[in-house]
Amino acid sequence: MGNDFTEFQSPGEQQAAQRLSMKTSQPPTEVPGYRIERLLGQGAFGQVWVGTNLNTGRQVAIKFYLHRAGVTWSLSREVKHLVTMSANRHIVQVLEVGWESDPPYYVMEYMENGSLEELLRREGSLRVSNAVSMITDIARGLNHSHGKGVLHCDLKPANILLDHELRPRLADFGQSRLSNESSPALGTLYYMAPEQADLTAAPDARWDVYGLGAILYCMLTGEPPYRSETQLKQIDSAGNLSERLDRYRQAIYTAPPLKGLQRLAGIDRSLVQILQRCLAREPERRFANVQQVLEALTDRQALRSRRPLQLLGIVGPLLLLGVMSIFAIRSIQVSENETLGRLQQRALESNRFAARFAARSIESELAEVFKLLEQEVNTKAFRSHFDAALQVTESDRERLMNSHSAAAVPREFRNAPARKALDDYLDSALQKWKKVSTNHLLSKLNSLFITDSVGTTFSVAFREATSEDQSPVGKNFAYRSYFNGGRDDSSENLPASSFSPITTTHLSAAFKSTTTGTWKVAVSTPIRQQMSDDAAQQDGSVIGLFCLTIELSDISILDDKDSRNRTSDQIAVLVDGREGELKGTLLYHPLLEKLSPSVIGSAIARDGRYQIDAQTLARLQEGGIFDYADPVSTTALGSEYAGPWIATVEKVQLPVNSGKAQAEKTRESSDLWMLVQEKASNVDDPVRQLGSRLAAEGAIAGLTILAVICALWLVVWKVFQPVEKSIFAVLNADTAKPALGSTTETIEN
Repeated sequence: MGNDFTEFQSPGEQQAAQRLSMKTSQPPTEVPGYRIERLLGQGAFGQVWVGTNLNTGRQVAIKFYLHRAGVTWSLSREVKHLVTMSANRHIVQVLEVGWESDPPYYVMEYMENGSLEELLRREGSLRVSNAVSMITDIARGLNHSHGKGVLHCDLKPANILLDHELRPRLADFGQSRLSNESSPALGTLYYMAPEQADLTAAPDARWDVYGLGAILYCMLTGEPPYRSETQLKQIDSAGNLSERLDRYRQAIYTAPPLKGLQRLAGIDRSLVQILQRCLAREPERRFANVQQVLEALTDRQALRSRRPLQLLGIVGPLLLLGVMSIFAIRSIQVSENETLGRLQQRALESNRFAARFAARSIESELAEVFKLLEQEVNTKAFRSHFDAALQVTESDRERLMNSHSAAAVPREFRNAPARKALDDYLDSALQKWKKVSTNHLLSKLNSLFITDSVGTTFSVAFREATSEDQSPVGKNFAYRSYFNGGRDDSSENLPASSFSPITTTHLSAAFKSTTTGTWKVAVSTPIRQQMSDDAAQQDGSVIGLFCLTIELSDISILDDKDSRNRTSDQIAVLVDGREGELKGTLLYHPLLEKLSPSVIGSAIARDGRYQIDAQTLARLQEGGIFDYADPVSTTALGSEYAGPWIATVEKVQLPVNSGKAQAEKTRESSDLWMLVQEKASNVDDPVRQLGSRLAAEGAIAGLTILAVICALWLVVWKVFQPVEKSIFAVLNADTAKPALGSTTETIEN
């Protein structure tokens, strides 16, 4: 049977038609007034040729009927129906009829873009918008046909021709029936309604409704609905026409629900509902006529045309709210950043002032220490004890000047009464100076000691008792900067004769204590040979040095009474600024002040020295604002100092040295830097909290506006809901119970 049902032919008629169809090089006959040019197509009953009107030059299509049997009835019916509907632009127009010709023919418009079937064969499927536009035009032509009382009964893509604008035209009314006829008409497999596949069925407008749905489904998916190769083979294997029709009906009724539409871009629920009602397998559930299909398509388009306005009504306020929110957030951020910048700058200025104040405090206390040492070496009591002890060292000077070991110091030297008397004198001076409450440096004295002119220590007093093995007495420290005046300690392996003693009071470079491992600095002043009473003291040669050491890890730079019990939000740190590998080393930090010397020494030995990297130190010296990370925060003992800080540094100046000539008395810079840091959270948190509060208030306002918008749209939706429901009332009305053998009519979306 194939896919097409047409007029029935006897075997003889089929053979005659086949013979005629094989002669495709020449037209079946001449048509007066037309030049026949080429074969366009052929079927079981005839051929279609392309010709040209000799008078007008217009191209036309000429359809020849190749067998005589039933021609009068078939040709007259098709032509009559086409002529009846010739006023509609959606139906192919008949131009001329050759009733008496052999074979008979009629001339119609030539559609240069071929059929919809050919278009789908090339494209596979169409866009939803194009498919809807085409099916609307087809439905209009079909509705006009129904209005004239003509049912097409064989709707399929091959019977839809396309004009030069690709607009569809209904063609091939060979199977058409009048609405009041009762004779059956067979259509094409999978485009024919299941109830139409019955030799006893009476024509029904709902057959064409089903055909419309099948064409639309094919345009969207590229294949007709419910089609299956397995079912097609079963239908073709039937023994006779009646059995084939029965198998086709059963195939449609038992086919699974249609799938694939949910993957199509642009398809909407209303179009799915239209397809669902057109392709309903029970005629009672379909649209009653094509007019209802057109109304549904028109209502769908009306809804879609209102959708931009609806979308604008929804998106417009939301977009406005979004723009307002963006500007509000930006305003909050700009204000927050500007305020934060100003407060950070003020905090930086405050830190700079504190660093300058702390540096000047140390400078003032250093000046007091310098003066105290210079005065002490000129007192009679000091000179008396010093001269007596110095005579004890004369005999052992050569042996001790290169000694760095306690084992090399003679016991008689240690026990010499004059030397011990000087030790006692230094101890009493240390205890007295520690009680100077206004001077932080003096209150943290670690030791007093005296060296000879070659750097050998021969008298010392410690703040805390020290064992004989740890005592520096008898050891030579000429390589230390407090003796030779260098900016850094030299190698202890160099001979003492390589160095010369200082000639003016001097602040040494920071050095690590040999007993505790903590950082110290020393202040040293020269002891000169006494001259005549009228000679200036500074004119004598240097015969020794009087030195004191200060434990840097134990001083309080900022006057904070609770510094041992809490982490201050603003702290002062002393930094080694000399060039070399020690640059940036923290000589004093509140963390070091809280710990005992033994703990500090072990921590430094375990974690390495606390040091600011060169890049960060350079940024500190530039004076800008950035997130400073405290070096101690990365260690196990310094986690409480974690977090960004706002920091600045100030260099410590040395006191004017009284030993210099008047013209040379200018302030010099030391290698000490005072760093003051304040937790950034002190500045950031209040501003961030204010910004968060403003953002929260803005969010509440935005949500309130959004709620008002939603409420207004809910009111609008409630008002217009009955109107929208009425649009699809025809789609959801069931006029009868489903026929026997029906399946679920839901198209999965």
